[in-house]
Amino acid sequence: MLTGKFIIFYGIRNLSTKPQTFIKNIKFPTIDNKIVTLDAVYEDNLPGGSSVGTIVALHGAFGSHHDFQQIRYPNQKLLNEERQSYTNALLDELNIPGNVVYLGHSRGAENALITAVERPKACVGLVVLNSVGLREAKCQKMCNSVSRIYWSLPEWIGDYLLHKGFKMSGYKYLKDGKSAIISIDAVLSVGMTDNLPYIAKINETNIKICAMYSGNDHLIEKEIGSEILDHYKNLEKFDFESEIDENSIDAILKAIIIKKDGHYQNKTRADLIAKILQSILFNFMIRRRDALLRKRNSSKICDVSCARPDVDSSQFKVTEFYFKYS
Repeated sequence: MLTGKFIIFYGIRNLSTKPQTFIKNIKFPTIDNKIVTLDAVYEDNLPGGSSVGTIVALHGAFGSHHDFQQIRYPNQKLLNEERQSYTNALLDELNIPGNVVYLGHSRGAENALITAVERPKACVGLVVLNSVGLREAKCQKMCNSVSRIYWSLPEWIGDYLLHKGFKMSGYKYLKDGKSAIISIDAVLSVGMTDNLPYIAKINETNIKICAMYSGNDHLIEKEIGSEILDHYKNLEKFDFESEIDENSIDAILKAIIIKKDGHYQNKTRADLIAKILQSILFNFMIRRRDALLRKRNSSKICDVSCARPDVDSSQFKVTEFYFKYS
């Protein structure tokens, strides 16, 4: 059975496994060059590690994962620079061995891209789901309007109304209006065209890239999801109405649009994503094996079995964490 490690950045979610809890104390610089100290609390279902690889997943905004109520330090800007400083600090502390695939959903797709570019040594793959684009999407326009209303009101009224509005929208983990406005600021601070240099850099690597977006996304328009993918090299686009044939999975590890999907493909397409991640790691192992064979000038096919095992997402090593200001 192919096993792997899975790390969720900025959040907590339910798993079929029973992970253990750990704490890492990390420090990173803010935009103002002040040092922030955070306790990164994470859960790991396979502390012994994996010989296959690790998936590092970065989720988006809106505080549905026990995150923004924890992330509240003085003069926080919520810009990509600070998110990246935090990400790099925690990855440095975790010191993950072996192959890594970075997976980003929505607002987190930017940071997955940047992390893959800034930490290319162990990176073998990048998977982006429902990515923010190069121009303002309808979710950002909506957040701009909400932000203007919030800041025009007395603080206690704005906090009350925004918190109520978020809870009615299903974001039940945010404990107050200040956490809610932080999540909105995170949406409004996306890099958009600032990400083009990172796309250009990753195009120069051998990192395997797969992108998935939706035709029925209520937060990011289909054309915005398509536009940013035009800047990636060698991405062949596959168009599906809703269902994907099992035999097509190997072929579609490039760019996928599923017309009837919504914004949360990380949930609705979890099985497909698991297969994509497994395929990236599996194919990298095959390429590495073949390279070793060529280096040895061997003309004989390797006798080691490389049959693709069935996907069992519970076998992925999963480390999840959230953090708080200390």
